Amino acid sequence: ISTKNKEATLLIDGKIKKTIMMNAIAFKNNNGEVYSALGVYSDITEKKILEAKLLQSEKLSSLGTMAAGIAHELNNPLQGIAGFSELLLNEKCNEKQMEKIKLINEQAERASSIIKDLLIFSRQKAEEQKPSNINKLIEQAVKMVSYGFKNHQIDIELNLPSDIPIIDVYENRIVQIFINILKNSYQNMIVHNPKGKITIKTSVENKTPFLKIKSDCKKVLKISIEDEGSGIERAVINKIFDPFFSTTESKENIGLGLSITYSIVKEHDGDIIISSEKGKGTKTEIYLPIPDPKKSPFAAEKPQIYKKDGMITTTAGMVLIISDDRNVGKNFSELKGRHPINITFAENEEDAIKKITNEYFHLIICDIDTKAINPGNLYKRTIKIKKNLSDKFIFTGDGELNPNARRFINLTGCPYLQKPLSQKTVRNVFHKLIDIESLQ
Repeated sequence: ISTKNKEATLLIDGKIKKTIMMNAIAFKNNNGEVYSALGVYSDITEKKILEAKLLQSEKLSSLGTMAAGIAHELNNPLQGIAGFSELLLNEKCNEKQMEKIKLINEQAERASSIIKDLLIFSRQKAEEQKPSNINKLIEQAVKMVSYGFKNHQIDIELNLPSDIPIIDVYENRIVQIFINILKNSYQNMIVHNPKGKITIKTSVENKTPFLKIKSDCKKVLKISIEDEGSGIERAVINKIFDPFFSTTESKENIGLGLSITYSIVKEHDGDIIISSEKGKGTKTEIYLPIPDPKKSPFAAEKPQIYKKDGMITTTAGMVLIISDDRNVGKNFSELKGRHPINITFAENEEDAIKKITNEYFHLIICDIDTKAINPGNLYKRTIKIKKNLSDKFIFTGDGELNPNARRFINLTGCPYLQKPLSQKTVRNVFHKLIDIESLQ
């Protein structure tokens, strides 16, 4: 029987998957009987791996585009819900009313958190390494994975010391590592130990010779993820990083998760070690180098953390809000204080420049997702007209910044705040940027 370009999957030792392409032709005699055959078999495993990665990349790219649109449409009304419910918490209400207001505020914050997580996970734009708190990335991954397994009773215990050093990483990719490992643990424990526990710990360790890390660092950041699942047989543990290798029969698990995890760890010049025993769970240890802080390319960046609390005490804070949605700044005018804040809106770049030229503002809030403006061009035009406004900008947007936008905002030295903005955040930044004394 002849066949052309037929694909088949081979299982070696019952576990390792190989994909082959078969082409065969049968030779028949005058009586129609097959007397010989010629077959060509090609190993196309690597090709299938690349195709799977490309398909995944395209899916995530489409998801990222869709998520960005959804986030923009939802964040603006959430800004109003979260902001006004926070204001109502300061009003005089009876106990039942206060409970309802608190619930509205909590759910608005939860919705905002879900949108941010979706944006972070799905964003496929070019990414740069930046100083990151690994503990925060772990918490982010735990939240994201928990959404999908919220109906199960598996507990996660976090042991994340606050003195863990900040290191430079690709944040989205590091989060993906934790998601891949946690999903494997969850999927296994749902079947074998549905009331078990996953323990995640971080610590600083001395770099040892057995770690495959090229950096000349002396210290490493260790992330340990240990589950109480069924464990992995010793015979196959050395194969778990192979593409398309999987210890589960799930159709959803195509066996690329740990292969991708391994490549991301190596991209960070790190090492990953998995130890397991059948029936006793699995421990995954990730080691990332801790470089000399002086060598970090981000050491000179201006920090954009505002810790100062306090209410606005200006006589008349003149604020220009540039956005195509007035809900972005509506609740800013409700900030509590001894004096009002006067809000002026501009919906496009030319309108903003006209108002900046003819009026005086203490602060400018620029929504970078507004279609009718170019934030970089607007900023340059503004400081050309009035240099004193160079450090009086607040940039806001729906999600994480892409590298070009981040570089631009870092150069300005002005803060970037992700929507929806809480009243506390707005108060703190206003207090930091507005020259209080000059207005009294």
